[in-house]
Parts: sequence; C-alpha cells; structure tokens
Amino acid sequence: NSRLIAWLESEGGVYLAESSTWGEAPHPLAISTETVDEITNESSGRGLLARRSINDGDELLKIPMDLCITRKSARKALGKDALQDGINEYLAIACQLIHEKYVLGDESEWDAYMGVLPEVEEVNPTFTWKDEDLAFLDGSPVVAATRSLQMKLRREYDALLGGQDGLIAKFPDRFPAEHFTYENWVWAFTMLFSRAIRLRNLQVGERLAMVPYADLINHSAFSGAFIDARESGDWLFKNGEEEVILYADRGYRQMEQVYISYGQKSNAELLLLYGFALERNPYNSVDVTVSIAPRTAALAAANEGIEVDPLAQEKVEFLASVGRDQTVDFPCYADRYPVEMLEFLRLMMMTPEDTRGKPLADFDYSRTISPANEAAVLSSVVEAVKYQLNLYPQSEEDDANIIKDKALFRLLSYNQRMAVRHRRNEKRLLKRTL
Repeated sequence: NSRLIAWLESEGGVYLAESSTWGEAPHPLAISTETVDEITNESSGRGLLARRSINDGDELLKIPMDLCITRKSARKALGKDALQDGINEYLAIACQLIHEKYVLGDESEWDAYMGVLPEVEEVNPTFTWKDEDLAFLDGSPVVAATRSLQMKLRREYDALLGGQDGLIAKFPDRFPAEHFTYENWVWAFTMLFSRAIRLRNLQVGERLAMVPYADLINHSAFSGAFIDARESGDWLFKNGEEEVILYADRGYRQMEQVYISYGQKSNAELLLLYGFALERNPYNSVDVTVSIAPRTAALAAANEGIEVDPLAQEKVEFLASVGRDQTVDFPCYADRYPVEMLEFLRLMMMTPEDTRGKPLADFDYSRTISPANEAAVLSSVVEAVKYQLNLYPQSEEDDANIIKDKALFRLLSYNQRMAVRHRRNEKRLLKRTL
C-alpha cells in the first residue's frame, strides 16, 4: 500500500497525505488492508475508509488519466501493429496487464499498482471455481452463465493469442509464450471484471479503464456514488488533461468504509464477475426460463395428442417481428412480479376467443387480456417457477440448516459458503414469486 501511495504521489502528483499543505486539503481516505462484510462476517478484501468525517458532495479522490491502464495505453505498450485499431477494450487491457505484471515485473512503470492487484484466489469469481465448488450451485442459473463465460474466455484467448495467426506466434518478443498463458489470461480478466471502471464523461466518449487506488473501493447496492472522469484544472483554467474523479454521495463517519456502486447488479452477476454476493440486494433476481413451442400443424402431426393452435403460426411470426425467441430467460425479483414474463405468456396463451379476429399485434400485452387468458398465464408462471425450484438438489430448509450449524458451515471453503448462501437466497426469492 505504501509503495502504491508513493507511486501515485511521485508519478501523478496525487495528494494522499492526512495533513494539509499549500493548496491541498488533507486526503479524506485511508487504505484498509482487510475489510469485512457486516452481515456475513466474510472478508471483502482491501477497501477505503473515511480518515475523518466526510460530508455529502465532498471530493474523495482524483487520479490522472495518465496513470490509468486503457486500450490506448495497451496499444502504446505493446504496439499498434499488434493491438490494432478497434480491438476490444477488454482484450487490449488484458494483454497489457499480463505484459506489466509477468513480462516486465519490477521494471514496469505500473509495478507499484501491479503489487496491490490480488491473485485469482483472493477474488474467486465463479468462472475461476473448481468443479467441486461449482457443484454447490447445481440448479442455479449461475452455473450455465459460468460455463458460457469460461468457454468465451477460452475462445478469445485462442483467437487472439494462440495458433499460427495469434500474437504469440507473430510477435514472440512482445508476447512471450511463457507469460501469455491461459492461466495468466484468466487472472487478467479476473482483474478486469472485478476492478475495471467504465468512465463515461471523457472527451473521446466513454472508455474502460483500470484506475489505480480508485479500484480499491468496495460495492454497496445502496450507494449512489459512481466514479467518472472530467477535464482537470479549476473552473477557470482547464489544462486539457483529464482525471478520474469521485464525490461522496452521503456523509461518512470517521473510520467508516466508503462505498461506490458497481451498477444495479443481481447476486448472480456479482458472484460470476466479482466473487461475492450480498445478503441485502434490492437488485437481486433469479432468471426463470420460459419455453413454449406454439402448437403448429407440423408439431401436432409429429406428436399424437397435441391439438393444433389456430394462432400458432401468427404467434411465431409476431415473436420474430419483435426480436423474441420461443425460449426466453426472465428475471424474477423479490419486490415485484416478472412483468416481461407476464407479457410474453399473455401472447403465448392467446386464443381465438381472445382475439375475435383481430391480429395479435393490435393487443397491449402489458394489460390483462381476459380472465381466462390471465388465469392461464398465472398458472404458467407458477409452473415455470416450480420447475426452477425443482432443479436444486437441496431445499431451502436444507441450506438454512447448513448455515445455522456454524461449526459445520465454517468447514466449507469460502466458495462453498458463498454458493450455499446464494442458492438459498435464490430459492427464497423464487418462493416469494409464487
């Protein structure tokens, strides 16, 4: 931490001292090497604390853009012939992270920053979990999302770096195979997903950036603070340079942990990308899959006992016209009904008695169509949610008993404890939907 602070001060002129100096107020924040979740008592890694009382609207930090790692800095470090114009920001920054940490090491100008970046095991997003840990999430939609992301990362590594046309083969001096391994690729994306910040007010538009020091701040679903960028200098004299800036969204007591918002993310997203889930999360949701095959004449002919739906072909065409598939994942929330699911099912449950000759496109599916249609819709919602609940090998009560037995619960690994809490919260949310 001291090396990072010294580097920020010497290379970027960032004032982080607790005492004031000419033209600079005392810096309001201090690095905590270990923070703890107030509800679960689990470690939440490093964080930033209020060094003194902070008021709503106070400036908390400003970091020069020159100290940030971006696609622009990656192309400068590794060559524009290798990382060509238009390369995906995540891919470019991942390459620079590997370059700085593993290729250059202590010769990197970002060495002090690399030194505070955690290892994969300290973050533990689900896409890095072992199969035995992921098995604790059986039944949860997080498993499919995890497998999908794992395959995507592998494909992108192979496409950009591997093979005869990859950067390792083309530029072996800049992309040495012993350092640009898939293991290090996963580390780089663990850093990106859990720490990179999308800055929206830059002169060139929004950009993704790794922002030293600012990325130490932890997430709260109840925070309204977001890190952004602005042109540096005072209101009268702008110098054309840009800096990352953060203001307090509320007051903080001395030694209270300061939070920002990573966005309105469900626990599934947080666990997948950040390696943690929240016990209290107003944005939590569980995806429920609804798949309905309209009873077309072809389907009825192939399956004895299925009656033809006279509106089947029109439903298929209507779904295509609005960009919907016949299989859709809908989020169910704890505090509201799945409106999008209801609209989808109202369409799929339409009968000739409901349409009375009118085309399906003429109806407002955000409203009740008919008592019979609404009854069929609600019955389908219940069926879909019950089906999702039945995918879990354990009941909510089983999970509650595991958590309640503190001695047994502590025998589980961190990942396994997170998984048990997460699957229990998913089941509770689904039951509330019923």
